[in-house]
Amino acid sequence: DPTNSTLGARLNGTSEFANNTNFVLAFTLTPSFVGLHNYRVECRDNTDTNNTGNSTIRTLAFDLSPPLINISFLDLNQEEKTQFGLGSEVNVKCKRADATSGYNLTEIFLQSPFDSQLISKRIDFSSATGTTLITTEFIIPSTETQNLGVYTAACYATDKAGIIHRVNKTFS
Repeated sequence: DPTNSTLGARLNGTSEFANNTNFVLAFTLTPSFVGLHNYRVECRDNTDTNNTGNSTIRTLAFDLSPPLINISFLDLNQEEKTQFGLGSEVNVKCKRADATSGYNLTEIFLQSPFDSQLISKRIDFSSATGTTLITTEFIIPSTETQNLGVYTAACYATDKAGIIHRVNKTFS
């Protein structure tokens, strides 16, 4: 309960269950509930209130937003630009942040002007969480920029909630 999360706020009051019974707590997710929430489970014997067990504190994430993505292109001098010389090495940077659940996967693709074949880089960030802005670099070698025209880079980021966001950006 985000509004009353201090001093033991409860989603559920007292319920009695027979021994060895599994219990599922169901509730409706509203936009105000999105975010990270800490919880723990407490069990008490219904005949002896001194017999109590508690779980460790766990975190539950409700995520309805896609990761944020920004693509930039840098030359060998680490200067950002969108126009390069024929046969230039290009550093594609994909910056992303996910405030709620963290990332599972990031992929960067490059499509050249006259070639249907994609070159790509796949990164697994299953441990990256929180609001930290993380950058993945993909160095496109000069052998891949031999054609004149528009190149399209795409960055896909999938967060731990399974929400996918894709951003395209072009350079020539």
